[in-house]
Amino acid sequence: MPSGAYSFDEAEFSIASGDSRRFWANFSYRFGDFFDGQRERIGAGIGWRLSDHFLSALSYDTNDVELPGGDFITRLVQLETEFIFSATFHGVR
Repeated sequence: MPSGAYSFDEAEFSIASGDSRRFWANFSYRFGDFFDGQRERIGAGIGWRLSDHFLSALSYDTNDVELPGGDFITRLVQLETEFIFSATFHGVR
């Protein structure tokens, strides 16, 4: 990627339910400029609040990038768990 100034024009559509619910979900679609090419990003996630002290979420993101020097796709899967011991102490894994 050559050094220089780049500007990125992107548009995004997203929808999500509230993560304070017992189960929640989200989806997003973003497209637009990426350096000298184009990028499409799709993200989705689901979550589960087992109790006031434990929650877990699973998300998936993909980027489809087209550049003059070559195209590539990235995929990322994340699993997050959060333990809430008290109002002032919690752990995220």
